[in-house]
Amino acid sequence: MDWIEKMEKLLNGRSYAVIERAAGWPDNTLSNAVRGEQMPGADKAIRLARALGVPAEWLFDDDQGCPPPTRPAGELLDAQQLAQDPAMREALVRLLREAVDRLGE
Repeated sequence: MDWIEKMEKLLNGRSYAVIERAAGWPDNTLSNAVRGEQMPGADKAIRLARALGVPAEWLFDDDQGCPPPTRPAGELLDAQQLAQDPAMREALVRLLREAVDRLGE
C-alpha cells in the first residue's frame, strides 16, 4: 500500500484542506503531491504523518500495511486547539526554538 492509499484511508472523507491546515502545509500542497507534481520533503512528510496520527516511516514505507492510527480515528491535530493547551503550547514553543537554533547553525 503506497502513502497515497494510506493517506486516503486515514482521511476518512475529509478534504485535503483539513489535512493541509493540520499539517501546516500551504493550500494545494497535498493535492499537488498526490498528483505526483511535488513530493513532500522530510519536514513536510513528518508534519503530514503527525496530522494523520501515524509514524512518518510507516506512511512512506510501501511495504507496510495499514495499522490503526496512534490517536482515535478521525482525530486530527488542530493548531488552534493545541495552542490553547498550556502544556502543548510550551512544547510547541520549545520545538520551534530548537528548530530555529538548528537553522542558525
